[in-house]
Amino acid sequence: RAKQVHLASRGNKIVITSPFIRQAAELFDTENFGRMFCFFRHPLDYDLHDDLPTFSRDDNWLTRLLSDDHDNEVIGFKELGVAKQVVRQTCVVGTLDKMELSVYRMADYYGWELQPGQDETCVSDVIQRYNPPEKWIDHESEEWY
Repeated sequence: RAKQVHLASRGNKIVITSPFIRQAAELFDTENFGRMFCFFRHPLDYDLHDDLPTFSRDDNWLTRLLSDDHDNEVIGFKELGVAKQVVRQTCVVGTLDKMELSVYRMADYYGWELQPGQDETCVSDVIQRYNPPEKWIDHESEEWY
């Protein structure tokens, strides 16, 4: 329906949420450009959290989603390359271990106007309230390098 009513070409800034990345992308074109924002967790952080979801397949479901390859038994470097290109071309990326900095980076990219002192506190409070404390691999440690 959104495509039928030309939702993305109305000249307004809009936010679309959907688990159907490819179908949502069809709403946009070169004159009405869309950009996703997403947060990623480092794969090694899964080793610290037994309660994070795991998947029955031995390969990466996100690579399958982004490369639109749901049928092949095994995904390979080609599909990984397609998935990485999709992220590069269509996403503003943040990381969960540095969520607050990522939100500010996204705000800058999208041109969101933050009120000094007021909105920073709001962003920090929301992240602390809705993003439960977690253990992260210290990406700045000597062991990491």
